Amino acid sequence: MARLGRLSLLSALLVFAACGGDDEAPAEPSPPVARIEGAAIADLGDLIFLDGATSTGPGKLTFAWSVETPAGTSFEPERPGERTLTFVPDAPGNWKATLVVKDGHGREASDALSVRVRPPESP
Repeated sequence: MARLGRLSLLSALLVFAACGGDDEAPAEPSPPVARIEGAAIADLGDLIFLDGATSTGPGKLTFAWSVETPAGTSFEPERPGERTLTFVPDAPGNWKATLVVKDGHGREASDALSVRVRPPESP
């Protein structure tokens, strides 16, 4: 009877050993992905609304927005750390919004969207 118990124990140990154990390191979490959603064309004076809420990543994400004007200068929005960005363009041309997201592990990703702002129609 004792021999049968030892065989059962030995069999169980062999099964666990065949599983490979826990030799592999835990998988690294997926890096963050930045995504901007919003209109790519607007009229001068329109309120531009861009949304970064579909950005993904492990842990809490932080957001940082910047905007480049058609003249090549840039400005920091009033609330650059929000998931969304709103602004009113004061000149026609291409406005480029950039979103940088950072995850809880310090990794970051960015996305950019150009919004073509049309001049007002002539009367």
